[in-house]
Amino acid sequence: MSWMYGTDWEYADSRLRDTVVRYKDRPFFVDRVSNSGKVIGTYLDAPDVQHTVPAIEMNLKPVPLGYCNYNGRASYLSRAPMRHDWRQGLRRASLVSSNEDTHNISWSDICPVILNDYPSYSKCLSMLAKVRAIAWSRSWAMDKARCVHYKGYDIVGAINTDGVVILTEEFKHLEESLQESL
Repeated sequence: MSWMYGTDWEYADSRLRDTVVRYKDRPFFVDRVSNSGKVIGTYLDAPDVQHTVPAIEMNLKPVPLGYCNYNGRASYLSRAPMRHDWRQGLRRASLVSSNEDTHNISWSDICPVILNDYPSYSKCLSMLAKVRAIAWSRSWAMDKARCVHYKGYDIVGAINTDGVVILTEEFKHLEESLQESL
């Protein structure tokens, strides 16, 4: 990916400061862009260690979002439709959750979403007694009542006693996506 800011480090700083982008496929919180073309920040999965990395190596494509397993719940995260938001990376003000104040969710909780790191479907089934809801992919989650949710929809199906997901008639078109997630 080419660096879009040339050598205008001040402009790059104004667009990237206090946002999450990626460096070497890991979510990276940008503290600032220096006038020497370096990005100073921390990895979301290791926030106690500050790193200085070359700005031109940053991945500025939008970070992927979806279900976030947080506090015994599965919250669907997406970007707010804000056209006046001029920042390049993800930031708190541009983050929306299906059922949680996004300020309560830490960046380290959001890190697995960006990395697509979820428990398996069978592990989620075994954890249902301990949580209200849990996601096994960016798009799919289950709740304590064994209802299945897709991308923030209330209910698209249910889990039968054999652990098989049965989609409601209205959402049968999601079968292929469901099978890919299992």
